[in-house]
Amino acid sequence: MVTASQPPPSSLIAAHLAPTVGSTIPHFNPQDFTLLLDESLGSDEDGQPNLGTDVTINHKLICVIIKAGLDTIDLRSDDPFRKDSEYHDQIQRCLEVIALAVERTPNVVFRSSEPDDLGAQGENGPLYFWIIPKLLSLLLVDNDASKLMALDVWPLLGKILASSKHHSISFDHCLSISTYIQLLTEGTTFRQRFEAQSLIFPSRATFTL
Repeated sequence: MVTASQPPPSSLIAAHLAPTVGSTIPHFNPQDFTLLLDESLGSDEDGQPNLGTDVTINHKLICVIIKAGLDTIDLRSDDPFRKDSEYHDQIQRCLEVIALAVERTPNVVFRSSEPDDLGAQGENGPLYFWIIPKLLSLLLVDNDASKLMALDVWPLLGKILASSKHHSISFDHCLSISTYIQLLTEGTTFRQRFEAQSLIFPSRATFTL
């Protein structure tokens, strides 16, 4: 029997994201990545969502979605052969998976994440340090696809902010996320953001779960 915290048997989630396969964020080719999206958004024969409530698995899943899904698309590209509708569909499905992962495991946004997890540069910090700038960047592209994506981005940002209500210190973390968004809009660097977070909440300068 598969419990709510376990992925379905013989699945991409179980094969590549389970804690037993290590902490390294796996690489997915385009075909397997599409199958991963399908599986993550699907349900089992009893109607239960395939995506469980394991924070470690869902953290790795979100990192994969960002690296293999969102980061591979340049919305500002002027390539005349690019089909914006295809890119929009992929981004929309990526956002749906992230939203479902946050919904299933609200604490995942506070999971300590290393730059290597997301192919980025910077310092360790909670997962929302990496997600929120990427979501906001989707709103800054001046084209029709960006306007459509806003319909998925804003609800996801709301879920991330609301996730603090499920955390043991909900008010502090809610204020922490909202303060971080404010710092982003003011154009601060990553180090400035990290130091500001540590100054506001020194006891939570190291983000772990």
